[in-house]
Amino acid sequence: MKRNKFIFVLTALFIATVMITTCVNRDQKMETAKDISVNYQTEESLLPAPLFFLKQGQIWQLNEDGKSIFQITNETEPIGEFDLTTKGDQLVYVIGNRLVLIHQDGGDRKILRQGQSLESHTDQLDMMNDEVQIKYAIRSPIFSADGSKIAFVENGLWMINVEDEQLDLIWGNPSDHQDIIYRLLSWSPDEKFFLVSKYAYPIHSIYQQSIGLVNKESFVTLPNSSADGYAWYASGQSLILSNSKAGHPGSLMRCELEQFRCVEIAEFEPARWYYFYAVPTVVNDASIHVFMAAASDPTQIPVTYKIIRVNLDGRNRQELITGEFPVEIGLWTSDGNGVVIQLSKTFQIYPAGAVLWLDLVEKKIYELPITNITQMKWGVSDEK
Repeated sequence: MKRNKFIFVLTALFIATVMITTCVNRDQKMETAKDISVNYQTEESLLPAPLFFLKQGQIWQLNEDGKSIFQITNETEPIGEFDLTTKGDQLVYVIGNRLVLIHQDGGDRKILRQGQSLESHTDQLDMMNDEVQIKYAIRSPIFSADGSKIAFVENGLWMINVEDEQLDLIWGNPSDHQDIIYRLLSWSPDEKFFLVSKYAYPIHSIYQQSIGLVNKESFVTLPNSSADGYAWYASGQSLILSNSKAGHPGSLMRCELEQFRCVEIAEFEPARWYYFYAVPTVVNDASIHVFMAAASDPTQIPVTYKIIRVNLDGRNRQELITGEFPVEIGLWTSDGNGVVIQLSKTFQIYPAGAVLWLDLVEKKIYELPITNITQMKWGVSDEK
């Protein structure tokens, strides 16, 4: 009798243990699933604004929910590059050496500038050394802040009035081909200067480009050759230049426009570590958010980057999110609290070409339903 009672107690204890273990495992699995799902499930407004992007030669829009995608253009030729007004109501792009203006929904298509037909080049260096391209190619249109004008490159720098299509030459390429404006990068926030990339013909490497500031009165070369990233202070009186192709003190610079003077602010450890910087942004004129990589060789172009914050003098480095990301292109939010990146190679569970939204406040990564894009621009939130 006692033996049967003992067996009964053991059996009851075993069943209770199994039930408790099952419940715990079930809860753990549910919690794990919840943690993982954060990378895939989107909230009602995942992004701070709609994301416009270029894919397979057409302009598309990804809504703030991070799910809904719309194709805006249906051109028969591939679009090279585009820009969007700050109001988000109009787009301008280059196609077939034409400057085209459309409404945000793709309607009201209007050709603002018709250039001559040009032979296409698959090699950038060949194109930069083609004198016909230098003289006639239309490139890199950018809207003014109020959307009333568009600056663009065509054998120099031009501006066109959207309303009456009146053209105004800002700066023509010189006859000796020593300061050829290749691309318009940005208007300064106060719209007193244009930031451009330039080179001397003939050019032997695409990395021989330099950065210049131009308006109708002057053309100034800034002392940072091959800079491939830039960010303005809100006042427009200063900007940050970055260089992701060579590790040296000039790979991150702060430039003051009044004196046209640049100072090196990159972290630098001679004979030990060389730092590379890419895709900077200035946040509230108080700090710099930027991608940073380190290598033991100053010519060893990095594959992955940390995403960091530094002071305006380049000091006090802090990681904004854990991880080293293989970044192909990136786009910051205006407040620096998030960044969209496209991966150049596989990262964790995400394949090469994937586009990720990094929420730097919540420290979370979301995979967006787009891949292999070539340009990104923020639109305007529906709440604004």
